[in-house]
Amino acid sequence: RVCFRETMVDPIGTCQALDLLTQDQLEQLFDESNGYLSKVDEIFDTAQTKESQALVDANNDHDDNEHASDTDEDNNTNNEDDDDGGGSGGTKPKHKNRVKNKKKHKRNSSVIADKKCLILDVDNTLIYVRHFMDEMRVGDTVRLGARHATVATITYRLDLEFSDNPGQMSSYDHALTSERDPIPQRGEWFPDDTNKLAIIHQADPTGCVLHLLHTDTQDTDANGDATNHNHNHADNDVDAAADKKASTEIKISFLQNSDELSMLEPMMERENYLAVSFMYGGYLVRIRPGLAQFLALCNAKYDVILFTAADGSVYQGLLKQVHHILKSELNETTTTEKKEMEYATPHKLWQEIYFRSDCDEKFDEYGLPYRHKNLAKLGREL
Repeated sequence: RVCFRETMVDPIGTCQALDLLTQDQLEQLFDESNGYLSKVDEIFDTAQTKESQALVDANNDHDDNEHASDTDEDNNTNNEDDDDGGGSGGTKPKHKNRVKNKKKHKRNSSVIADKKCLILDVDNTLIYVRHFMDEMRVGDTVRLGARHATVATITYRLDLEFSDNPGQMSSYDHALTSERDPIPQRGEWFPDDTNKLAIIHQADPTGCVLHLLHTDTQDTDANGDATNHNHNHADNDVDAAADKKASTEIKISFLQNSDELSMLEPMMERENYLAVSFMYGGYLVRIRPGLAQFLALCNAKYDVILFTAADGSVYQGLLKQVHHILKSELNETTTTEKKEMEYATPHKLWQEIYFRSDCDEKFDEYGLPYRHKNLAKLGREL
């Protein structure tokens, strides 16, 4: 996808990564001696040792500076006494240098926070984000500017590895024309699980075909009489039947910008789905109900950190908008409701966000890449 491929959400993330691991890999991951948990403790202990040493060094520097400051002060005092004893013309020295020295050597606290770190996944956990191209279905009612339209066809470009030719990729243009046609997904069989002809390595929607229905009105004269409507009754019956089914077919490519693509507004409410909270750069964003109160409660006990395998260039602004919506929701909550829930509105609902660039890229059993979130890198007690 030329316009959006670089910013698409990776469909294989944390939710599927553990499912793709074998039993031996899971046991190795959580091995107490050499697994993930041991690395977290090791890094955390190392961080504490370095932090404690830095604190000791800071205290030593502080004591040395205080001693030097006191010595300078005593010398200044002696000089002052000598000047005063020497007769007229002596002036009392100002103590600005002493104040500056105290401010300069004021110790900044660098103790590790008492709160433990709570790592939260983002996609399909806190929010549900999909690009409208991936969510579009045949039969959807959409808007094209001020007009309504129905999605008649959706086209896909598939990268397939056929069973009779393993190791070689082939591009294939696939079209969905019925609501019953399955949506091609990466890692699944094509065309279906029964007829396993090929494995789908990539599935990108490339365009759609819309049908715009016409609603023609009758021509009437000034007196409101339909003067020409019954001119040829038999022909009009045929035309009416044809007009009822007639539609204007509009083809829209997702691979290049166009006026039609910029005017296209996807379906915002779908059966069995939450309503879309907002749309960000073509992405439909749904926020989990009760998320604002949940994060407020978490902040009372933990340092909340978000970790997503999504592209930071997209999610940085997207999550900023989510934060604004959640804070507005908390500010609208009455004081009585907050007391009943026993939480206060924090200034920030999360302290840090880690993105795709912070993940380790690995490959699943099909050779497909996925992003592994290595929490040991954080060096925090979880």
